[in-house]
Amino acid sequence: MIAAQLARVAFYAARVNHVTPRDLEPEATVEAELPGVTAEAGLPAVLRAELIALRRDLHMHPELGNREFRTTAAIKARLEQAALAPRVLATGIGLVCDIDPARLIDDGAAERGEGDARSAYGDGYPGDGAGARRDDGRPFLVLRADIDALPIPDTKTVAYRSTVPDRAHACGHDVHTTVVLGAGLVLAELAREGRLPHPVRLIFQPAEEVLPGGAADIIEDGVLDGVGRIIAVHCDPRVDVGRLGLRVGPITSACDRVEIALDGAGGHTARPHLTTDMVTPPPRSPPRCPRCSAAAWTPAPGWR
Repeated sequence: MIAAQLARVAFYAARVNHVTPRDLEPEATVEAELPGVTAEAGLPAVLRAELIALRRDLHMHPELGNREFRTTAAIKARLEQAALAPRVLATGIGLVCDIDPARLIDDGAAERGEGDARSAYGDGYPGDGAGARRDDGRPFLVLRADIDALPIPDTKTVAYRSTVPDRAHACGHDVHTTVVLGAGLVLAELAREGRLPHPVRLIFQPAEEVLPGGAADIIEDGVLDGVGRIIAVHCDPRVDVGRLGLRVGPITSACDRVEIALDGAGGHTARPHLTTDMVTPPPRSPPRCPRCSAAAWTPAPGWR
């Protein structure tokens, strides 16, 4: 399951300065350090079944950008169930959750009646409070997912088909949400065992499909303060099921609003030859935009 793969990637990235596909070749080494997670079995059976059910529930109840109240509440409830402390954004949709080894280790030690568990980290103990960093100053590693759906009908015939007319998770944001949530739950267990090198932050971004997008709300809310690296997640039909592709830098397109101002001499419609044509240029401009972007950006060698 991709959540297990992402947990491995995040765990490895938390231990090295830079993560590339080559870093992940010795999978057996990484798998051995993740409790209950292997390439053959994936996630523990109970968690796997729970995540499948969650994904299908989100798929059945898609919400458009800036309206993801039910989705936000579902994510928040599951993170709180795992004894984490998610924070909903100031807009009331979307949320952020820090997996803070400092707090989780001390809470676990207190429940067991043990003393200070900081010795598990030695000199690299992350510090106190939410948003703590390691003593070596390394910033947060972020796992990011988007949570909104699209205003299109769900035409497939499955038990978990969308129950909302003309709304569907056709872009896979229900998958993204579930994958990051599942990876976060695995990493939280590592943190409780004193085996997560430094804090990981989960970001569930609202309104990715609309303009202006929810990324602006994330930034304005200070969620990216202290962040050094972000692992964003997106489905890709070109990658085989059960595999996770990595790329440093841009990999998918983004939307932006373009405003075109036309200026020219006016006149009377009876004498069009004496006026500037304001009708023909606008429809000719959009087809040229893809050419401009394609010329400005070239995919990595070997990318399909």
